[in-house]
Amino acid sequence: MGNYLGPQKKQITWLVGFVFLILNFAAIAQETEYKIQSDTSRYELSNNSVQYQGNARFVNRHFKLSGELINAISAAEDSTQIKVSGKPAELISKHLESNQEFQFSAFNINYHLGNELLLAQTQIDLNIINAQGDRFIIKGDKLKIGKVPNGKLHLTGSPVILTITPKGKAPISAQSNSIVYDQQKELFELTGDTQMKTARETIKAQKIRYDAKTKIIDIPKSDQQVEMIQNKESN
Repeated sequence: MGNYLGPQKKQITWLVGFVFLILNFAAIAQETEYKIQSDTSRYELSNNSVQYQGNARFVNRHFKLSGELINAISAAEDSTQIKVSGKPAELISKHLESNQEFQFSAFNINYHLGNELLLAQTQIDLNIINAQGDRFIIKGDKLKIGKVPNGKLHLTGSPVILTITPKGKAPISAQSNSIVYDQQKELFELTGDTQMKTARETIKAQKIRYDAKTKIIDIPKSDQQVEMIQNKESN
């Protein structure tokens, strides 16, 4: 009987928790300048989270995340997470400084606000257009962006598939176990059972680099010998 809370006291306790949750999200929102919208929302005070469902959108000054469900888990600022799921969920970003844009879809996207780390998995479909109008399409299983939106892109898969279409030129196709794309240098590095097919030849190596600025394919020295096969259609 001593632990019983009357209706009025229960209501006050709930309101205090609710206000704390809202203020906590509001403080982080002010710090990082973002907003979340959806058709419906549900506040779970027990784990300090808010679920946004139906046409859910997370928007900040760098990118937009959208999906069917967003779970915003508020904790210490460095561990606050925005979890987005959908069939698929999608991120769209445009770099005003470099005039480069990219967007990708995946079934699950997890954004860590404090360190601006983004993780995504399941059917990654990434589309990049650089300032020169070249297009890059990458398909894989997992994606990591160290600093959204300008950090390096790390993709893994079985395999990762890359299609390079330089503006006005024939496409180049490639695949490997992993791909790292440095957005600042516009440099692709493909590692592990790598194969790249140009209009003239197919290159097989342990590692291949492609510089999107200079349009140069570079094959560094490794333990595996490089194999080049001339394509029949180039004859």
